[in-house]
Amino acid sequence: MPEVKRTRRKVAAAPMSPAGMPEVTIFGLPISDFAALPTSHLGLLCGYGEVDDQSVLVPYLQMRLLAYKDASSASEDTEVTEAFRATVAFENAAFLIMDLARDFRTATQRLQTLSSGDLRPEPMRIAYAKRCMGRARTAIAEAIGYLDEIEPAPQPEVEAPKAAPVRKPVRPKPKV
Repeated sequence: MPEVKRTRRKVAAAPMSPAGMPEVTIFGLPISDFAALPTSHLGLLCGYGEVDDQSVLVPYLQMRLLAYKDASSASEDTEVTEAFRATVAFENAAFLIMDLARDFRTATQRLQTLSSGDLRPEPMRIAYAKRCMGRARTAIAEAIGYLDEIEPAPQPEVEAPKAAPVRKPVRPKPKV
């Protein structure tokens, strides 16, 4: 069995976090893809289309995630790079926000279960996460208000899709 290299890694405070948030040293396996994402951008783009011979406005969004090049010493002066870029349908971005929120809810529930013992997360980071989620709740409520103003008439309820299931690999059946 190959030897597993164990490391220590310092993780700076989250981008835009309050002053005084402590740096955490992580012990364990190396985290090669750890990133600090200081910002995201959703830029509205619009085109024209037709549905049943009716002209319609077609909104889509350019999504960008920026990352610090060195997540272990991230600060406002640290160089950033583009970690992700895609142009997606407007409703696809809404789905992704919903999907991220569901996944975050699941991760938070698991963290709450793990935290029920003596070992607990660093409190300033949890308080910061809670403030960010409160601001997200406000922004989502405002976005829903704008969508309510855009929608011209009550439409039949369209069920939001469930997150895509994780597919298990299909193994070929042995030939007899």
